[in-house]
Amino acid sequence: MGGKMKKNIWFLGLPVCVLVLGILCASCNTSTSPGPEPEPEPDTWSPVTSLDQLDGTWKGSYKETMPIKDAIDDDTMALLLEYMKGSAGLSDNVTSANIMALLADIKAAVSADITITINASKKTRSGFVKMTITLSGENVGIVWLFIKPAVSQYDPDAVFDDKNHSVTITQDIPEESITDEEIEEMLASGVQINQNGKKIKIPTSTILEGSLEGDGDIPPGLTGLIPEEIIMTKQ
Repeated sequence: MGGKMKKNIWFLGLPVCVLVLGILCASCNTSTSPGPEPEPEPDTWSPVTSLDQLDGTWKGSYKETMPIKDAIDDDTMALLLEYMKGSAGLSDNVTSANIMALLADIKAAVSADITITINASKKTRSGFVKMTITLSGENVGIVWLFIKPAVSQYDPDAVFDDKNHSVTITQDIPEESITDEEIEEMLASGVQINQNGKKIKIPTSTILEGSLEGDGDIPPGLTGLIPEEIIMTKQ
């Protein structure tokens, strides 16, 4: 599996005239105001035990803002040091402490949309991932100077917005066959389904395994900006 991986409610408001009418009707005792809307049934999760339960197209998304330093593990730091001393042409005296000091106030706003399609009868899967990361902070101009080319090395097709210091990475995953071994691994990864079969809770590492991470499409370290699991809804 991949490395460590680290939701939207709409409220409906009643027009004022409806509220006033309700008060008048209640005061005249001509009708009874309706009771409160029933609470939605809370999701009850259980392990997915068959690929048939995952058949169909599922969509999920997330947004999160976090300090970028929290996503820097040892492997990512080594890559940053290598780049800054090599391609960036900085002094060999640059240390991890220097980099962490530079990143101290930098925050990353991450948003992603993920689509997965599974055909259980054909034993195939396909998908699409779009992730945008926007950096902010006092030193963002300096950090951007080495973050941008470092990401470019891993994904030449990444789209950069220099004004907003953001990068968008997309990956269209074509339909591919799933082996029995891969199905077993997917089911064993902790995928869960709710009581009516309309939602799944899936570890992000399962989504990225064999598609994005490790294939040079998402640079090492960026996966640290992704939550550990995502809830996806059947379309």
